[in-house]
Amino acid sequence: MPYVNIKLLHSTRGTTSDEAGNFSIQAALFDTLQFSFIGYRTLTIPITTADQKLVISMPMIAVVLKSVTAYGNIRIAGINANKPDKQSRFTSPLLNNPQYGIMQTAGPSYVLKGAMSHFSKSEKEKEKLKGVKAENSKASIYLETVNSPEVKDALMKKYTLSEQGFYDILAKYNQQYYKSMYTFDRKTLISSIAYFFNSSLIKK
Repeated sequence: MPYVNIKLLHSTRGTTSDEAGNFSIQAALFDTLQFSFIGYRTLTIPITTADQKLVISMPMIAVVLKSVTAYGNIRIAGINANKPDKQSRFTSPLLNNPQYGIMQTAGPSYVLKGAMSHFSKSEKEKEKLKGVKAENSKASIYLETVNSPEVKDALMKKYTLSEQGFYDILAKYNQQYYKSMYTFDRKTLISSIAYFFNSSLIKK
């Protein structure tokens, strides 16, 4: 994910990830890195080994705000509030369209008519929450798949890889397929990772 804020806790040192989601930062053993981005849960990860390479997955967070109602009077210059027939100045061909609604102010008896959304604020928030849940579900499928015995254990055994070696190659896979890896179903994802590992290790 690009432009993630990465900070070394208890210091002024920090950086951001590039467009492909890669980053590099100098740190000492047992320092702690903090990863933050608007709309995602902030993560803190300790450094436990020298030259450690990380594959970070930041889960999205959903914040549903309470609805707000505002009341007030609207005064329009050049219109006398005592002459309600002036509202005819606001007529429009759009008024005969059932997709448009009516809004009335809490002040003088003027009715303003115009385009209004079919969806209430709460309905929009529900739709947004559905989208967030769908994205979280895709990320969960990816994480569960790459760490499953069917993928991780099988590839480590097949190519005689250490756990660190497995994650090093997986990091390169993520760099190449970061735009599509969360869109794959489980079967396609397993095939894609297996092919990438095979191609990477044959090149060596």
